[in-house]
Amino acid sequence: MDPGIIILSEVSGAFEKGERAEEKRSFRARARELQLAALKKHRENEISHHSKETDYLKREIERHKRSIKKLKRRDDGGQVHTVLRGMATYYCPLLCGLCVDT
Repeated sequence: MDPGIIILSEVSGAFEKGERAEEKRSFRARARELQLAALKKHRENEISHHSKETDYLKREIERHKRSIKKLKRRDDGGQVHTVLRGMATYYCPLLCGLCVDT
């Protein structure tokens, strides 16, 4: 066998190994990019969810504070509160807006 052919074959084999290694590096880099993009999107979704949840809880806190104020008004005054709605008068024992006919 000609020594030139052997050397060419060895060089060709080394070149192919280098190409495969570069392909693997490229593939791993792309996979890492995709993973980071997916993680970023997931974190953004979590932030959005928690932001909405925070807003909801703030509204609930305000609702409870209003309820406490209404109870305090009832406790402090000890009076009967009537509300005129249209042509009927309603009695509201808790000032809750869920009045009943008197």
